[in-house]
Amino acid sequence: MTMVDTGLEADLIARTRAIIPQLAARAEEAAALRHVPEENIRLMQAAGSLKIIQAKRNGGYGAGMRTHLEVVASLAEGCGATAWVAGVTMAHSWLLSHFPVQAQDDAYANPDSVVAAVIGPRGMATKTADGFSLSGFWPFASGNRNSDWLLLGGVVKNEAGEVIDEGDFLVRVQKTKECPPVLNILGIILGVIGAVVAIGFALLLLWKLFTVIHDRREFARFEKERQMAKWDTVSTEAT
Repeated sequence: MTMVDTGLEADLIARTRAIIPQLAARAEEAAALRHVPEENIRLMQAAGSLKIIQAKRNGGYGAGMRTHLEVVASLAEGCGATAWVAGVTMAHSWLLSHFPVQAQDDAYANPDSVVAAVIGPRGMATKTADGFSLSGFWPFASGNRNSDWLLLGGVVKNEAGEVIDEGDFLVRVQKTKECPPVLNILGIILGVIGAVVAIGFALLLLWKLFTVIHDRREFARFEKERQMAKWDTVSTEAT
């Protein structure tokens, strides 16, 4: 039988209710942004509102479902969108307590980690030497903008492309974008034009060089033939 610390649970609810006015003040902002403002996430983390049913071994409170519902309902009094994200985030923290110990330790090395998820097997995973290679598209992952980890569902295929299993995969969120360098289109165009002009100029110089060599050879042959003709004329007159 699980013992419930009613004093702790009452305190968690009270701490959550204390931030309702601040959530309400940003409710319209959340609707305009179409995601929960980061300030709301930080408020809930400070109040402990996201760790209600998170396992104690993972830094959570391990509280009961009634407290979970009370906290989500209290958050909804301030901002419905924030309450929704908090509810699913807490569900994911509970779900992770059923994962292998290594996954729990990785995700909750920081006990305040936020986990978003798309549980359905929308992706595809293939077995690798050190785990799985996962690819796919996962829409509607509530809270993903402020998440530290993702739980993404996918089917597992073997080397022949046959589906052999399905499951959810824990993926660390990369906070900073790693994009290829922006191409300097103007520089590329000017470089190509410059290269074409340089090649054309080089070909023109080669053509000019070959022409000069050819002309000099032809002139030398002409001079030689003229000299020979002059010598023949002199020889005829002498005879």
